[in-house]
Amino acid sequence: MRSLRRLRGYSQSSLAERTRRTQARVAAVEGRGDPQLSTILALTEAMRAVLVPVPIEYLAEVERLLDHHDRQAPPVERVPNALEDLFLRGDEDDDA
Repeated sequence: MRSLRRLRGYSQSSLAERTRRTQARVAAVEGRGDPQLSTILALTEAMRAVLVPVPIEYLAEVERLLDHHDRQAPPVERVPNALEDLFLRGDEDDDA
């Protein structure tokens, strides 16, 4: 959350104001607090982002693909393969 906030250029206070939360609440979400889902959704929406559930077995691959925006992009052929594994493999199981 902190990385996204900084990437978008928000301070904790400005993000709190946009979401009608307190700065302390934003800090808790970024720290070790246990925020409500509604708070997380409000903060991500204010930063023009979405939460995407990722199966744990794909987490390392997704993190690698999304790693810092200033790093070299992964080879194009790897992105569709990861997406196909995530979204198309389940469709194949339905046909059985």
